[in-house]
Amino acid sequence: MRKDYRDISDRTITDANTVNRSLIEKALAMRCSTYLSQIKASLLTDTIYEIDNTKKILSSINVNLKKEVNERKEAEAKLRDALIEVERTTKLKDRFVVLVSHDLKNPLHIMQGNLDLLRLSGDLSDGERELVENGLAACRNMAKLISDILDLSRIQAGRIKPRCSFVEVEGLVAEVFEDLQSIAGRKDVNLVNEVPAGITLYADERFLAQALTNLVDNAIKFCEAEDRVRVFVPEGEESSLAVADTGRGIDADRVAQLLGQESETTTLGTDGEKGSGVGLSLVNDIVMAHGGEIEVDSTPGEGSTFTIKLPKVGV
Repeated sequence: MRKDYRDISDRTITDANTVNRSLIEKALAMRCSTYLSQIKASLLTDTIYEIDNTKKILSSINVNLKKEVNERKEAEAKLRDALIEVERTTKLKDRFVVLVSHDLKNPLHIMQGNLDLLRLSGDLSDGERELVENGLAACRNMAKLISDILDLSRIQAGRIKPRCSFVEVEGLVAEVFEDLQSIAGRKDVNLVNEVPAGITLYADERFLAQALTNLVDNAIKFCEAEDRVRVFVPEGEESSLAVADTGRGIDADRVAQLLGQESETTTLGTDGEKGSGVGLSLVNDIVMAHGGEIEVDSTPGEGSTFTIKLPKVGV
């Protein structure tokens, strides 16, 4: 009997231990489950908070983007309106320039023709002949100014572009000097062609001659008797052409503004000649239309050098 009790007792203890382990395991599992639930709840809370915060940030960004888009649309609309207005104004300006130039040319040709007839007549005194010559000079200057204004307007509007070919420079300079010799002779200014024979520039011959004429004419205007104006190719710069004078020179604060159309030349020449402000601006536009640039180097009292720099062929 005692043995049976012991067996029952051992089984009871074993069963109790088994039940106890099972309860402990269940308790541990429940505790772990509780911890996991707490962790999940915490993560979920943090995630929800982050999502809400991100939504707020995205909403703020979206509002700013909409504002920027609206502002950009308004700016683009204003820019379109401004471009339309600029185009309209440019067309009106071009039309005005053409009409005014045409209306100026007709009476100018009549005056020039009448003065030529007077000059050819043999009934003029020396004083009257001088007046006629001054009138003809004024007519020539006005005709050149009208031509410069028209070309400047056309170049800026892109209606005429350089038609480039290889231009023999020495002969071109000689032709320009021949046209301006009478003006230089009246002031006793020496014109010196230092361009070697055989030198060529890839440019539009008519435009290059026009630019060179304006530069030489401008140089003569600011020269005194016995000064000289020379045209040469700078050493080592085969695609450049320079016009240098020994005249009055230009103040440093005016050099930077000299080529701009908005800067009207009001400085009188050494004989009281007055510039129009168009000539140098036209030179600058002609050179830029060739893809080049113009450099100015001047010292007051010593003279000025204007250098036309054209692109090298094939570069």
